[in-house]
Amino acid sequence: MNEVKAILFDFGGTLDNDGREWSHRTYQYVCQKRGQVEQQEFYRCLDRAYDTIGTLADTRQLSLFGTIERVCQHLKILLDETGSEKGKSWNPTEVADEFEAEARSNIERNQPLLEKLKQNYRLGVISNNWGNTEGWCRDYALTDYFEVMVDSELVGSAKPESKIFQVALEQMNLPANNCVYVGDRFDWDMEGAHQVGMKPVWLRGTHRQDCPNESILAGLIDKLSELPALLNGTQAKQ
Repeated sequence: MNEVKAILFDFGGTLDNDGREWSHRTYQYVCQKRGQVEQQEFYRCLDRAYDTIGTLADTRQLSLFGTIERVCQHLKILLDETGSEKGKSWNPTEVADEFEAEARSNIERNQPLLEKLKQNYRLGVISNNWGNTEGWCRDYALTDYFEVMVDSELVGSAKPESKIFQVALEQMNLPANNCVYVGDRFDWDMEGAHQVGMKPVWLRGTHRQDCPNESILAGLIDKLSELPALLNGTQAKQ
């Protein structure tokens, strides 16, 4: 890609996984422990758990493990209150352990890639989070790679709103068309980046989701490791 000077990444589902967002991973882990849960009911309860932890003053100080543990603690209460089949007893801490271990493995795998990209591009993160994006980057030894770590809670704007992307562009002092944004959610990441003029690269994942609108994309990858080839124009046709 010509004129690319910076690459900004989503965190959850992108740096810590190849295109599998937090909600889908949480559903998988909880079902493994508890037994199958009706998806619509699960995601409704999960959204309520996300909203609840966002109101707690200390959430922004939590590690990734601590955050998913707290999410699952509230999720367990909500699922048990639904009146549906309760399933097997499950421990939120065990779910958080497995979730974090997978995330850590993927982040460690991606560190050499970030090191390589940093040689030619400025790097940053834009994340819908609870104020703890920079803390997570510090926990996983990522801060040396990133010039900016923009968190929705701290800037008062969440993807796909334009403001959160514009904050990152202002901090980097770069025009949008010089920046690639890589993320796993088409609605939040791709549409948000596109509307401010960034070059959206969709980390679709190996499950190969249907693309809602390929015309807005600068690229499409199944794994983060495919990004250098895309940037260099040597990526095999999807």
